[in-house]
Amino acid sequence: MEEDGTWATDAEILATACLLRTDIFVFTRSANGPWMWHLFKSTSLKKKGRPVKRNNKSLYFYHHNLNHYMVVHDVY
Repeated sequence: MEEDGTWATDAEILATACLLRTDIFVFTRSANGPWMWHLFKSTSLKKKGRPVKRNNKSLYFYHHNLNHYMVVHDVY
């Protein structure tokens, strides 16, 4: 992702969730499927076989035009 025009994939989003110890929700769709929330759990990785202590807050992003992400400020 060092180059301009390179965007995060599921791997980078999951790594970020684990690094920040914060769940990340992305509102997106696959191909022509319905729009839905995808959860990237901060507890997906474990430290020495034990879950990592996580933050109680979450981050929310909208996958705009399926080519970049925008922060979601309100979830109804």
